[in-house]
Amino acid sequence: ETDPNNCYENNTLWMELNTDGNVDVWMYNLEPVAGFQFEFSSDLDGFMLTGLSGGSATDAGFQLSFNASGTALGFSLTGSTIPAGLGLLTTVEVDLGDNPNGFIYMDEAIMSDDGGDALDFDIFDELMVGTPPYVAVSLVNVTTTGADVHMSSTTDVAGFQFNLTSLTDGSFEVTGASGGLGDDAGFQISFNASGTVVGFSLTGATIPASDGILVSLTYNYT
Repeated sequence: ETDPNNCYENNTLWMELNTDGNVDVWMYNLEPVAGFQFEFSSDLDGFMLTGLSGGSATDAGFQLSFNASGTALGFSLTGSTIPAGLGLLTTVEVDLGDNPNGFIYMDEAIMSDDGGDALDFDIFDELMVGTPPYVAVSLVNVTTTGADVHMSSTTDVAGFQFNLTSLTDGSFEVTGASGGLGDDAGFQISFNASGTVVGFSLTGATIPASDGILVSLTYNYT
């Protein structure tokens, strides 16, 4: 939440997803702002800008324009400025596509003063939407002779590599890596004794979003 009593030390921009599914751009500025330009992008399939309105930009009489590919622009034809303070700069209306799980990025932000000079801003340029694709792995069923690597993923996995090590003073040597989801997908799975395990497909196959054992390992451990 935006707390006007917890302001940043520098000029700052950040994004928040509002209840309408649009992007609010908030601004904390130590000096008047006479114009802005943003470039937005996203890994959401079908993401586009559909509108630009409201906030202190509208209150200051700014001309607001945008294009679907991601550019948002605001400036004054009369020389008016947004005074120093904290508040909603503008709302960027967006189409989040059919699967709104990912990130929206503010790739570039140009803020100018009333003399047309650029202002320095700290920019929080990433906004998470929904539940982005993720992969989590962990060791399970661990014994003195082997362990399973468990994977939980919400996206397809086309390959993996990890290093298995031991922090004890005894000897540790990987002796095998096979089975699991990697084997089911036809992955080539290889390993070396020092603990590097690699899995990939020669045909472009992937492991679909899954929750299960990725690969089973054996090792000599003293």
